[in-house]
Amino acid sequence: MKEKEKKKKEKKKKRIRRKTIFHSVVSVGPGLCGTFCGPCLTCKVAHDMKESPLVVCCVPCPLLMLRTKWRGEHNIRGSMMGDCCEVCLMGLNDEADDGDDDDDGGGDDGGDDDDDEVVVVVVIDVVVVVVVIVVVIDVVVVVDVVAVEVEVVVVVVVVVVVVVVVVVVVVVVVVEAVVVHVVVVVKAAAVLCVMIMVIKISKSHFKEKNFNDSKFDHIYR
Repeated sequence: MKEKEKKKKEKKKKRIRRKTIFHSVVSVGPGLCGTFCGPCLTCKVAHDMKESPLVVCCVPCPLLMLRTKWRGEHNIRGSMMGDCCEVCLMGLNDEADDGDDDDDGGGDDGGDDDDDEVVVVVVIDVVVVVVVIVVVIDVVVVVDVVAVEVEVVVVVVVVVVVVVVVVVVVVVVVVEAVVVHVVVVVKAAAVLCVMIMVIKISKSHFKEKNFNDSKFDHIYR
C-alpha cells in the first residue's frame, strides 16, 4: 500500500510538474514560427536534462508541420522544431540560455557578417550614385551659365530626367547590390555617360540655336 501511494504521489507530482512546465513554455508566447510548441513536451525533457533543446528535439511536431517559419525560412518538414523549442526555452533557466547562446552564436555572427557585407556594398553603390549626381549637377550648371534665359524650360526637363534616372539608379542599387554589385556599378557608369552625352548634345544644340537667332544676340554681346 505504501509503495502504491508513493508511486501515485510521484506520478501526481510528475503530472503537476509537466503541466507547470508546459504552461511556463506556453506563457512565454509563440516562437518565431508563430506557433506554440509543447504538445510533445520535448521542451520539458530538454529542461530536465539541462541540455540545449537542439540536442534532444528531433521529433516532428504536427503543429510545426502545418506552419513553420524560422529566420525567414518556411519549412513543412517539422525538422525546425528544435529551434522553436529553443526560442520557448529562453528565460526558463540559465543552463538553457547558455546552451542557446552556444548553439546560435556562430550562426548569428555569420549573419552579422553577411549584413555587414551588404551594408558595405550598398554604401559603395550609394557613393557611386552620389558622384554621378554631383557630376551631372556640375554639367547642368555649366550649361545654365552658357545660356541662362534660353534654357529655362529645357533645364527643367533635364532636371526632371536626371531625377528620374537617379531614382531608377537608387532602386537598382537597393535591389541588386547584394546579388550583382558589379552590374550596379556598370549601370551607374552607363547612366552617367548617357546623361553627360544628353547634356552635351543639348548644350551644343542650344548654343547653335541661340547664335543663329537674332533675337537672342543681346545675350552674347
